[in-house]
Parts: sequence; C-alpha cells; structure tokens
Amino acid sequence: MLLLSQVLFYYFSNENFGDIKIYLLLIITFLITAAGYIINDIFDVESDKINKEIVIIGNQIHSRQAIFLYYLFNSVAIILSFYLVYCINNYYLLVIFFSSIFVLRWYSKTYK
Repeated sequence: MLLLSQVLFYYFSNENFGDIKIYLLLIITFLITAAGYIINDIFDVESDKINKEIVIIGNQIHSRQAIFLYYLFNSVAIILSFYLVYCINNYYLLVIFFSSIFVLRWYSKTYK
C-alpha cells in the first residue's frame, strides 16, 4: 500500500522530482513507516502477548534494540528529508514528515 501510494503521488504530483529524489522520498517514507510500526510494537507488547501468537519485541528483538532502531530510522529519515527539501525547494514536505513521525508516536502511545 505504501509503495502504491508513493507511485501515485509521484505521477499525480506537481513536483518535479528527479530519479534520485523519488528514491529519497520512497526511502524516507519507508523509514518513517517502519519506525511507526516499531514504536507501535513497543507500546503494544503486553496486549500483543495476549492477542498474538508471535511477539517480536522482547522475544526476537530486545526492547532496547527496538528503541534504538526507532530513533535510528527516524533520524535517518529526518536527515534525508532535509536534503530532499533542499533539492526540490519545497519546505512543506518537512511539515509532513515531522507531523507523520509525531502522529505515529502519539497514536501508538495514546491508543496502545
């Protein structure tokens, strides 16, 4: 779904993305999405133990590693975001990226 939405964004956007820029956009959104899944799994460990057969955080990945990956993915996404925004000169994308990170964390913490 994420890939499909990105491809549709690319074809229907008024932005003039070059080849490398669309790949940067894809990487940024994949990193933010992956970080969102990680933070959701971190906050949902207890309910996942009850509702799921497979619990990743705590069993396959230590919680400290998950938190590190969460911050790593978001940090790399933010760094790449600044570069992308600089290249295409559209600073509204920063608002979208930062708000996405914030909303994913807020949602995970609030509705765990």
